Amino acid sequence: MTGLNVLLETSILLKAVVVTAEVAAGGALLGVVVAAILALLRMSDMPAVRWAVTGYVEFMRGTPLLVQLLVIYFGGPQIGINLEPLTAGIIGLGLNAGAYISEIFRGSIQSIPRGQMEAARSLGMSHWLAMRRVIWPQALRHAVPALGSSFAALVKDTSLVSIITVNELLLVTQQRVSSTYRPIELYLIAGVLYFLLTMLVTYAVRRWERQYRWSI
Repeated sequence: MTGLNVLLETSILLKAVVVTAEVAAGGALLGVVVAAILALLRMSDMPAVRWAVTGYVEFMRGTPLLVQLLVIYFGGPQIGINLEPLTAGIIGLGLNAGAYISEIFRGSIQSIPRGQMEAARSLGMSHWLAMRRVIWPQALRHAVPALGSSFAALVKDTSLVSIITVNELLLVTQQRVSSTYRPIELYLIAGVLYFLLTMLVTYAVRRWERQYRWSI
């Protein structure tokens, strides 16, 4: 493959990187929201709620993400839920990531001394107000490094949504391989693009960690 061909193929794959970034960003945002809800529910005083949330988290962590994506996309129409591939991919990644990130949040919240909650309550704060103003800011600071690893892993997991025909980086690479019969070059280019995207996410999280540390 000549240098011109490499540039041409790279430009084609770069367009797919945009879709990969959209899937990763959407999955990460949904995952954080789901994780925050799960972490709070898992610390509920109601045993039934804790058991239900624990069951969900363990199930999502104990089954392959690929299977979850297939169930959401191909199983949805069976119960009247028809999702576009991109939407199904984001939902699948978000629900899966939420289960993992919820454990990060739960551990970070539990690392905060109980005396801080008691002090906040003694000042007249409700439980939820104390969580929002006192506990969560500190817990989030503890969680940021682990969140960086989760987000980086999420970027790599976006390759799995190719199985439900999302035109992200891996699927487009496979299509170009079928057309050019140059698997080594194209898969190497895709690997480099995944690496650069992952490093960009890691760098952004580290900058956020430094800024967040100084803002508290």
